[in-house]
Amino acid sequence: MKNKPILLHISYIWGAVADGAMAIMMLFPEHYLRLTNSNMQSSQDFAYGLVNGAPLMIGWTVLLLWANRKPQERKHILAITLLVIFGYIAVEIHALQVGISSIQSTLPLFFMQGALTIMIIASLLHNRFEE
Repeated sequence: MKNKPILLHISYIWGAVADGAMAIMMLFPEHYLRLTNSNMQSSQDFAYGLVNGAPLMIGWTVLLLWANRKPQERKHILAITLLVIFGYIAVEIHALQVGISSIQSTLPLFFMQGALTIMIIASLLHNRFEE
């Protein structure tokens, strides 16, 4: 391989850091609510749902770190990651529509997700012909 797939590496690491940070927040629902500045109320059901999703977020973090070890060979993991990001965006839009979240608390997430989406697409396009 002539040039290093630096954009792929950045995408994998950025995704892993974002997912890892979110997983930690999900493990501590009270802190999650405080850090996201959301309008949601803490309850056992809320905490259970959040903590229940944390292992999936941890798993995706590990998957991105694993894919980063052979970035060209495993670059399709990033394409699948876009589906995960789009799913979270849909959930956040729904939360805005039903009033459990505010644009002020959601805007930083939208910015991060949009920037990561652009980065992933750019890295996939840049590396599409290198095998």
